Amino acid sequence: MNKYARVCVAVIALAGLVWFIGHAAYEHRAMVTYMYTCDCMCQLDMIDEAMFYLVTGDCIEDSYRSRFEKNDQDPPFKIRPEHTVSDLIREVLRRGLLEEKDVCDRYGGRQPYLVFPGPASWLWHDYLVKKGLREPSEEVVPEKVPVLMDRPGAHMESAKLMMIYRIFTLKKGLSSALSSRVLYSDGSIGVVSREEAERLVQEHAPKPIEFP
Repeated sequence: MNKYARVCVAVIALAGLVWFIGHAAYEHRAMVTYMYTCDCMCQLDMIDEAMFYLVTGDCIEDSYRSRFEKNDQDPPFKIRPEHTVSDLIREVLRRGLLEEKDVCDRYGGRQPYLVFPGPASWLWHDYLVKKGLREPSEEVVPEKVPVLMDRPGAHMESAKLMMIYRIFTLKKGLSSALSSRVLYSDGSIGVVSREEAERLVQEHAPKPIEFP
């Protein structure tokens, strides 16, 4: 083997070693980013459960019931036409069902989630009507509209890490860092691209949650 061939083999071997080491290191980082996404979705679910308990005195998931019952002895909150989702969240905080840190995206610089303008009566409308807990509305109620969302780019990694993600094609971590999590009025939680999140902000002008 001539000198040129040996150099080529050495370079290829070195590149392979660097890729192998880097892949292991940044695969772990990608999984951490993905775990951030899962944790954020659990946080949004907890906020949804707290608002549901506030209005109905019950929970969809039993795991939250004991915590809420311990912290709140007031009767269910009666939604009036002028109430917004922001009003529900402030009442949730006032009653101690949740703390301020619970309505902030801990991985987005601890910034409060964005809350979309919209009547509180839109929340879980079809579900509550079906259960006999609410009278059908005379107005047309959207089946599924955004209620809460983390800020676009809140889970974004540094430019350097994002470049490395692309090099190692860590799609799972990359997609988690380039997306936003959204709580919808029917209680479901989805993940949208950063572009879609920015479009929602532009169209609906959601505001950060305000504390009581």
